[in-house]
Amino acid sequence: MPKRDHDLLLEDILEAIRKIDRYTEGMAEEDFRRDEKTEIIWQVIRRDLPQLQVRLKGLA
Repeated sequence: MPKRDHDLLLEDILEAIRKIDRYTEGMAEEDFRRDEKTEIIWQVIRRDLPQLQVRLKGLA
């Protein structure tokens, strides 16, 4: 993967983290666990994390 693609991937990851952080700011853990929108976030993380880890290892 070209360096530019690596940079774009990292930018996408950071932007997703920022969005999640903004959405969950001030949210208690219990509220986070009960919220339907955060359940979707968890589903995506569980589904995509293994693939993301492989891609990130390729950046090192």
